[in-house]
Amino acid sequence: MAHSASRRRRVLLGRSMGPLGPRGRGGGVCAVIVQDPDEAIADVLNRMPTILAPELYADWLNPAEHDPARLLELLHANRWGPLARYQVGTAVSHTRNEGPELVEPLA
Repeated sequence: MAHSASRRRRVLLGRSMGPLGPRGRGGGVCAVIVQDPDEAIADVLNRMPTILAPELYADWLNPAEHDPARLLELLHANRWGPLARYQVGTAVSHTRNEGPELVEPLA
């Protein structure tokens, strides 16, 4: 993978490897794939999770796909445009809290 002189792209390729855990049981494996941040958040974060379009889920999870170029193409195929950035309340920081109100913009 080529890296630009000014910024290195951070990419971790991980796909589900099936049920793993103690004695072969337990939850599956997952990975967060990160990339350079969107312009809207670059002053706050130095990386962000890659957003994969729902229509690409089956292709990404296809266990027969082994071509690194094709997998990278899938990761970069989804550019939904710039992200929106707005302030939310501090309740979003606590894992015990749930609900759509957590991501409502503060007035």
